[in-house]
Amino acid sequence: NGGKLFWREAKRYMSYATAAYGQAMIHAADVEARGNFEFEHIGKEPIEAVADHIDLKPEDIHLLDVDYDGDAKHLRHFVVIDHENKKVVLTIRGTFSPQEIVVDVCAFSTEFCGGEAHSEMASMSERVWENAGPTIVKLLDEHPGYEFIVTGHSLGAGTACLLTILVQSKKLVSAPTRCFAYASPPVFKPLDAVPDINAITNFVHNNDMVPFLSVYSVRNLLSQLRSIQSFAHSRMSYQSRFRMFMGWKKLTPAIMKHHDEWEPYEETLKGAPELQTPAARTIWLQEKREGFYDWECYTAEEMLEHYSNVRVHPKMLTDHFAPSYEFGFEHLWLEDVED
Repeated sequence: NGGKLFWREAKRYMSYATAAYGQAMIHAADVEARGNFEFEHIGKEPIEAVADHIDLKPEDIHLLDVDYDGDAKHLRHFVVIDHENKKVVLTIRGTFSPQEIVVDVCAFSTEFCGGEAHSEMASMSERVWENAGPTIVKLLDEHPGYEFIVTGHSLGAGTACLLTILVQSKKLVSAPTRCFAYASPPVFKPLDAVPDINAITNFVHNNDMVPFLSVYSVRNLLSQLRSIQSFAHSRMSYQSRFRMFMGWKKLTPAIMKHHDEWEPYEETLKGAPELQTPAARTIWLQEKREGFYDWECYTAEEMLEHYSNVRVHPKMLTDHFAPSYEFGFEHLWLEDVED
């Protein structure tokens, strides 16, 4: 289970991922996860707000690019040095809206570091490194023995995974490198092309759909819906179908059986393979009862069966956003975890 040190790191870097979204998301996380709102934080300079949220000093932030300007081609990010824990940390921001999630995640693939990767996030990882790389290399050179951490949430997590692969493949730094990804979608294949997959951990919160969202999985979802719709049309009246659609009538055993017998696509579209999240382990935070979270750990191989379908649930979007992830870490049961 990695011990309590690992879980402290996981919680810490989730707060970094939230901070990359800027002050509005920081305030939302403070309210949702910890139930407090600090009025004195209103109107703070961005660098002060970020530093407060990640419990560092403003002078520890060496690169800050978190203002939102609506440019989906440029993922905002920041670089800090954490002297207490001997880390240099690159945090990459995700996108803000559900529309951006759908448009950006459902992209085709391109060749990347000996495999295939989500084309937009591969390009973003290269642009982020072009901007932040010189600062990171300089800080690591000046502080031998420090570890390089890459983190991010949502599309920022997928980009963080690919940037980690880029750093590993091209040996861009000599320092040990790890990636803490939160809600990374499937972005790469094959897994054996990742130089050190054990350096990457992905976290999934509850019913979040984004970690399973890709061209391949969306095609399967639409195929399922068409199949069920056709089956229902041939066997049910309009009134029955409408009542079932509205949730006023339960799904019939015949429809459930038809759903269970449905098979995903065996063939993928050219340029849209069944990508995977390049993480040795995916840790699933699950709310067992209100305000009480447990977790399960899945290997990369165990996660393969989940990538063919989009998880459809009433909370599939609200469970995705950064404050919900912070809430999960804040209420995680770790009494059984050893030091």
